[in-house]
Amino acid sequence: DASWDWVGYTADSGRTFIKRPITLANVDYNGYGVNLTFGFGIAGVKAFDQNNILVYGDYGLVPAILKSTNGGVSYLLVYHSQVGPTTFSTLSDMIFPQDNTVGFAVDGYKVIKTTNGGSNWSVVYNGSAPALGALDAIDNNNVFAYSSDNSNTTGGMVKTNNGGGLWQAVTLPDPRLMSADFITPSRGWISVNQNFDSSLIYYTSNGGASWVKKNSGLVNPIQLVDMHFVNDSVGFGIGGLY
Repeated sequence: DASWDWVGYTADSGRTFIKRPITLANVDYNGYGVNLTFGFGIAGVKAFDQNNILVYGDYGLVPAILKSTNGGVSYLLVYHSQVGPTTFSTLSDMIFPQDNTVGFAVDGYKVIKTTNGGSNWSVVYNGSAPALGALDAIDNNNVFAYSSDNSNTTGGMVKTNNGGGLWQAVTLPDPRLMSADFITPSRGWISVNQNFDSSLIYYTSNGGASWVKKNSGLVNPIQLVDMHFVNDSVGFGIGGLY
C-alpha cells in the first residue's frame, strides 16, 4: 500500500496497516543531487518479501527508486534520473515478470531494466513520442510498454521479445489507450477510451498485428482503467469513480 509519503505494512491481510514514512532522515541519497522540497512522491511499491522492497515515484518530478532491506524502516536511493532536460515526470510503473531479480520500469519515455533485484538500473528503451506510462509482461523476455493516458490521442505501444534488447512498435486500432493485458506474447486485450465514459475492448491473437473489437462500449458503459485476464474467456476489469 502507498500514500504520498508513507508505505503501509500489514501483517493481517490488509485489515490494518503500520505506517512507515519516507522522510528526509531515513533515506541515504547515495550521492545523488535531489530536490527535497516536496519529498518523495510515491507511485507504487514492489515487495519481494517483508524486508526487501522497492518504492518508485519521484523527487520533485525527477523519476526515482528507493530500495529498503528492512521493510521500509530506511532506504537507499538507487535510481534518480530525469527523462529530459526540461521534462518533468515520475516513475509510473514497475514490474518483475517472473518475480525474480529481473525487472522493468517506465518513466514516461524510457524503459529501464534491472537484473539484480533493483540495486542497479540501465536504459533499454529511449523513445521520443508517444509517452509510455505502463507496462505488461509475459516473462522476462516478452514485455509491452504503452501509453495509459485515456485523453492521449497519440498513444502507442512498443514490445520486446528478448528482454529489452530490441523493441518494435505495435499498431493499435485506436490511440486512446487506457490499459492492456497479454496472457501470451500473441494473445492480449486493450481497453480504449470512448468519449470519456466507456471502453472499447480489442483482442489480438497475433501480438498486435491485427485487432478485433469485442464490444460496442454502449452496454453497461464503464471505463476500464486496468484489466487482467486469466485465460481466453475469463477476465477482470476495474474502473469508475470509486
